[in-house]
Amino acid sequence: MDIQMQKANMLADQVRDFILLVQEKHKQDEGIFHIKLLIEDFKLRVLSDELKRINRFEWDGKYSYYLVKRLKKGFQVIEEYIQGREELYLIHGRLYTINKGLMLLNNGENGDPSE
Repeated sequence: MDIQMQKANMLADQVRDFILLVQEKHKQDEGIFHIKLLIEDFKLRVLSDELKRINRFEWDGKYSYYLVKRLKKGFQVIEEYIQGREELYLIHGRLYTINKGLMLLNNGENGDPSE
């Protein structure tokens, strides 16, 4: 389970870096400001910090999969927002990387995490 723990920590770091990028650039573009509002609405910062905290020393699969499911929900909305918006090209690459990380953790999931 050490691999799953590392995947969760890498995902949490990627989400945190994405949030920092959006916070840096939100004053330059109204589209990025809207993404900042979506990040705050879905509490992605809190979820990524919690994912990192939970998996710091030991793998907690049930709670990690729950957090990943909530992160995925938020990033799906952000992805729908940026589709077709060429001016948000910086966000496309980061979102692709985060979605791959979310898929990696979802592939390891055995059943529904709420069980």
